[in-house]
Amino acid sequence: MISFLLISKVPTFAFKKISIPRHLTIFALFSVVLFFGLLLIYTFKVLLISAIIYLILIPLCFFQYQKMKKNNNFNELNNEEKNDPEDVL
Repeated sequence: MISFLLISKVPTFAFKKISIPRHLTIFALFSVVLFFGLLLIYTFKVLLISAIIYLILIPLCFFQYQKMKKNNNFNELNNEEKNDPEDVL
């Protein structure tokens, strides 16, 4: 079910354009290393927790999407994504 949701058209947060401040980079790298370390040790528990967090974020993303659509920011963002060469395959 999670893999289907990952490739579906359900609105979810995309973390492609996040910029991490220089002073927080070490914490972000530590978090990534900790996540993958825990994934190696407690594989199914970490996968379960990650899936639950993902499922909880879907309604939040949906309401954020509706709010953006209502404010007409959606059209501006959609035009930017069409012009973004990074997403073209």
